[in-house]
Amino acid sequence: MFLNKLHLGRKLARTLVLGITLAVSLGIASAGTLGIDYTNPGSVSTNGAWSLGYEFQALQSVSVTGLAFFTGGGISQNHDVGLWDSNGNLLASTTITSGSPVIGTGGFLWESIVPVILTAGDYYYVAGETGSDNYSYEPSGVTINPAISFVAAAYVSSGTLAFPDSTDPSTLGYFGGNVVLSTAAPEPSSMAMLLGGGMMLLGFVRRRTRLG
Repeated sequence: MFLNKLHLGRKLARTLVLGITLAVSLGIASAGTLGIDYTNPGSVSTNGAWSLGYEFQALQSVSVTGLAFFTGGGISQNHDVGLWDSNGNLLASTTITSGSPVIGTGGFLWESIVPVILTAGDYYYVAGETGSDNYSYEPSGVTINPAISFVAAAYVSSGTLAFPDSTDPSTLGYFGGNVVLSTAAPEPSSMAMLLGGGMMLLGFVRRRTRLG
């Protein structure tokens, strides 16, 4: 009888741990949606090496769960993409390769990052270094994620990833880089409650097993 309860307790404990791990991983790795997506890339060309993207404002607290890069019909090299605050501090970066997964309808590939929670009302920049590959500008069929507001296209001439300190509000972004947003990602306080609750349940199961 005791061995049966012990076995059941261990199964329950493993199930709880698996559930907590799954919930955490879903919160962190949720693909979400692009900050700006489009059905037609507009003009596609290259005229040198740039770090291209856009400046945007967070309209609500939202998590950046990934960074993306425009690939059009394909890329010939890897591309670094970065996210900065308005002071030019790099908050996150990743590298897009030809094997990165597709996201959206505008010809983007993306990679996940450790989520960065944006503060409502603050301004941010995203950019990707183009190297010798094409970039896109003046797209059509545009959808802007309701969690952000587009401010200006952002760019800087550079052979490596760099903060795009020049802006052009008359152009709807240079792509370049893009953010992947997820409003479903748990806030840090919610994640702490989830983990704390799971650990309390795990402790309860272990106590019942010992007392049984």
